[in-house]
Amino acid sequence: FSAWSCKPYVLRSDEFKQLFFLESYLDLRCSESNYSNSAYDRLTSVSLTMIIIWPILVPALYALLLWRSKNAILKRTPTMMSRSIRFLTLEYKQEMFWWELVELTRKVILTGFVILIP
Repeated sequence: FSAWSCKPYVLRSDEFKQLFFLESYLDLRCSESNYSNSAYDRLTSVSLTMIIIWPILVPALYALLLWRSKNAILKRTPTMMSRSIRFLTLEYKQEMFWWELVELTRKVILTGFVILIP
């Protein structure tokens, strides 16, 4: 979330004009309503994409893979798919094959809350 953390700086020549720079990388000027910086815009686009991919699409992909392999896992008849996602089910009883999805969701939620703490 630090991609959106811009800090204002006042120019010495004009005390009413503020320029905003990325707090974690002061060489990068943030885009504003009257100023556009393509490097900053790319950074925020990549950041937003990763925010969507990791906490939303990865659990959805895990759920899809587990759901598609459910019968093979429960009947204990390995298929190519169930063997390839074994890393998701290895630590759990076969009846609890979906628990890794619960754990991943818990980790994403806890990490999200920690990031919001100032």
